[in-house]
Amino acid sequence: MGQHRAKKSNVPASSDGSHRSDASSVSARISKRKLLVFRLLAVIGVPVVFACVVEMILRLSGYGYPTSFLLGTSQNGREVFIPNNQFGWRFFGRDMARWPYPFSIPQTKHANTVRIFVLGESAARGEPQPEFGVSRFLQTLLSAKYSGARFEVINVAMTAINSHTILPIARD
Repeated sequence: MGQHRAKKSNVPASSDGSHRSDASSVSARISKRKLLVFRLLAVIGVPVVFACVVEMILRLSGYGYPTSFLLGTSQNGREVFIPNNQFGWRFFGRDMARWPYPFSIPQTKHANTVRIFVLGESAARGEPQPEFGVSRFLQTLLSAKYSGARFEVINVAMTAINSHTILPIARD
């Protein structure tokens, strides 16, 4: 009958005579700092790269809408700002969105011109008739009082908004 021989293992024996696995020998060779950096990259880096790739694909495909309050455009050869009618979608959704009163202002302010932006809610907008709102009265009173200056009073108020909506408007 044949004798059974034990196979020799290629795994090196540790000091106590037991055999270590390949994984533990590899981790022993990698410093703790390198292992921590690798784990951080795996946990944080991979999702960030994935999100950036998805964002680029969505932007290149034209998905989404501008979220700023002012949009730069060209009208009659002049560069102007107009209100973004999709701005309210951020806060109300498409079905209940509010929109600002229409206006068009030059991107570069003329000399001797004072720009005043009327921020606020329904009363500042002039509901129900914005043509007779605070901004029109303010423009008329300032122009009558200071005839040498030019005033641009822009009504950027919207119906049913709060300070969380007004702040991005003011930043724009």
